[in-house]
Amino acid sequence: MNCITNFMKRATTIFVFMLSVCAVAYAQQHPCFEVTIDQLQKHDDCVDIAYKVTIHTSEVSDCESVLLDFYLEKNEHKIDFKPILVNGQSRNRTYKRGVALHNLQRNYANADVISATDPDTEIVYTDCIPHEEWMNGSVLYVKQAVWGCGSQLTEKIFALKTLTVPPMKLVDPVVTVVEIVPEPQPQPRVKNGVAYLEFPVGRSVLDLSIGKNLQEWNKIIGEIRQIEKDEDARIISVEIIGYASPEGTYALNERLSRERAKALSNQILLFGNLSLSPDLVRSSSVAEDWDGLVKLLEERPLPYQHEIMRIIENIGIFDGREKAIMELAHGNVYRTLLKEYFPKLRRTEYRITYMGK
Repeated sequence: MNCITNFMKRATTIFVFMLSVCAVAYAQQHPCFEVTIDQLQKHDDCVDIAYKVTIHTSEVSDCESVLLDFYLEKNEHKIDFKPILVNGQSRNRTYKRGVALHNLQRNYANADVISATDPDTEIVYTDCIPHEEWMNGSVLYVKQAVWGCGSQLTEKIFALKTLTVPPMKLVDPVVTVVEIVPEPQPQPRVKNGVAYLEFPVGRSVLDLSIGKNLQEWNKIIGEIRQIEKDEDARIISVEIIGYASPEGTYALNERLSRERAKALSNQILLFGNLSLSPDLVRSSSVAEDWDGLVKLLEERPLPYQHEIMRIIENIGIFDGREKAIMELAHGNVYRTLLKEYFPKLRRTEYRITYMGK
């Protein structure tokens, strides 16, 4: 009895040892298959996959089954490819019987099933799957599941290759220089004129019946109307500038030049029979036109001209400039200015600004 008991213990120990050896052995890659990766690379908008699986049927023992699952995975994303099932001779008979009796095939419906009685086989897998962003850096794996004698199961996952994503080609930008020539913007045009209007002494009422006032008036209105009649023209402003000569007090000259310019502006708006908006007509004044006198003296020199120029340059208006000129040549120079030069300083300038061709 003791002999039988000892024999059973030794048999059990040997059986457990054999199972352990089998499990350790198949924790490594099973010798029945080899995988050659030909291509795993992104190309344009797809991923090209090509690998070859060589099955050595003689390496599968009679009671073994080896299932090879291929898949591409990264994090929670995964794509499965066609599995391969390799059966030993006895296991293949069991597999076929299970298929016939229990529809076992549904578990491996898309698998390539190979028997140990078949010759060595090469299975080539090629595909082009649409590329998705998560696939960058993904890995092609094969999961090896081995059912050994006694139906014990060992599993092992092998990383085969990481997806290659070629670097982006940097294309030198083609720079085309296009010279944009802006269309010339229309510039305002200006028409200047001078009118010599006569006013009663010390007053600023414009009387068209005096002297050549009507003629000067018609000249101003005629030029404004001519621009208004042009369909391509648009008046921007009409500026009236009144000038006074230096004789008399500065305060009086300032008031008269200002009021006379304003009188002409009002006359244009009220009686000019024009389409001008009131805000387009403006008036300004120059109380004593010493700059105009200098210009006249340069055009028409007279005795003591240099002395007059020196006085204008060095003595201020309110510091006795006019009195200093009066004292030249016992007043003869000043009388000449009063008669021949000052009347030309008492004038009205007009400036018409408009847009047009």
